[in-house]
Amino acid sequence: MDKVAYHSQAVGVLVTQVPNCPYYFPINNSHPDGLYEDDLLAQSWNQFYKDVNHDPEWLLHLPMVKSVYQCIRAVEEFADSQ
Repeated sequence: MDKVAYHSQAVGVLVTQVPNCPYYFPINNSHPDGLYEDDLLAQSWNQFYKDVNHDPEWLLHLPMVKSVYQCIRAVEEFADSQ
C-alpha cells in the first residue's frame, strides 16, 4: 500500500485490529476469556438470528465500519491542516 500511495502521491492508511479487544456476551458464558475476531463476528450473527426481531444492533459490522470511517475523517482533517 505504501508504494501505491507514494507513486500516486496519495495518502494511504491501513486500519487493522478492529475489533481489538475481547467481548463478553452476557447470554453466552461458555467463553470465560471473551471472544475475538471471527468467533466474535460469528457469535454476533448467531445472536442476530436467534433474536425474534432480528435486531441489527447485534451485528458487529456496523461499529467496525464506523471505526474505519472515523479513522478516515481523522486522516482527512490531518491532511487538510498540512
